[in-house]
Amino acid sequence: MGANGNQLRGRFSWTVDCRAVDKPLYEFEFRTASSSCGEEQAVSIVVPIQIDYSNAPPALTTTFPPLVSTDSVTVIRLPLGGIYEAALSGLDTDNDPLALMAEGRGFELAAAGMSFVPRNGTGTATATFRWVADCQAVRPEALSVVFTLRETTCRPQPRRRVVRFEVMAPEERPFQPVNIITPNGDSRNDVFTLDNTKSNLPPDFCDFRFANLQIFTRWGNRIYQTTNRTFSWDGGGQPAGAYFYLIEFTNGKKYRGAVTIAR
Repeated sequence: MGANGNQLRGRFSWTVDCRAVDKPLYEFEFRTASSSCGEEQAVSIVVPIQIDYSNAPPALTTTFPPLVSTDSVTVIRLPLGGIYEAALSGLDTDNDPLALMAEGRGFELAAAGMSFVPRNGTGTATATFRWVADCQAVRPEALSVVFTLRETTCRPQPRRRVVRFEVMAPEERPFQPVNIITPNGDSRNDVFTLDNTKSNLPPDFCDFRFANLQIFTRWGNRIYQTTNRTFSWDGGGQPAGAYFYLIEFTNGKKYRGAVTIAR
């Protein structure tokens, strides 16, 4: 501020940032005063400044299946070994900086066979998502991923999409093993085996695998045991009669039945 005769000059400047958008109108009072013969004379002027700020939310589009409702969750199911890919894009009419991100709820994406590659920018952003349905993704809890489009502005309005991913367990067909063998060397029903399409032994699935098979006499004596899924039992020289088997899987599932040796 400087004085020139009876004049005073000053400069006022205000850099408007995001702290100012909470109020639509600011009023600044400028005042000058002078003293003459011991009496103060003052003049003031009020200058209103209106904050002009608006923000349209960005738009998030994806190649995920369309939502049934605004609060629904998309579910992607794949068989073991399946691959799913999706593209995401963001657009902002205000041309604000945009960023796409993906976050697993309670898990790291890479630990579940997932990858997310964003390409962020001003006004636009794109990303690619890929999931390989491997055994790492087979978990008791659901694999939910939150995809978010964020904008850098004073009052951001992020857009979100939640997608749940599941690995489909193999279909279990009715368990119908053979119940009689005739180990007489004619190559017909000579052995008791379950690893074939007719017996429909449940397939191994990640940590849920064939554990063992045991065969007992009617008195409970174990006469055969194996951890080999492709076992083949020819009766082991046991006499004709009924025998009982127990099959266990690593997930605790059990199958019981009887097989008869006819000679």
